[in-house]
Amino acid sequence: MFGLSDLKQQIEITETTVESPVKGCSIKVPRQRTVFTRNGKFKCPRHNIYISPSTFEYQREEDNLLWKDKHDLALLSEI
Repeated sequence: MFGLSDLKQQIEITETTVESPVKGCSIKVPRQRTVFTRNGKFKCPRHNIYISPSTFEYQREEDNLLWKDKHDLALLSEI
């Protein structure tokens, strides 16, 4: 998982590709449009994150939480 200091301040976005937001990673994936999709073609194989022009997601749902104490995980489980 990454902290803010691990992320680039700006990423390259073209009509067809999006660059990984992780510093030191030059991997580009096809650009997602309209709806965010957790599809393998949008995944950075080096960091196991799904990338779009505006965000990224980890593979495991709980890794996307900012806080992960037992109450947060219980709430996620209930949802």
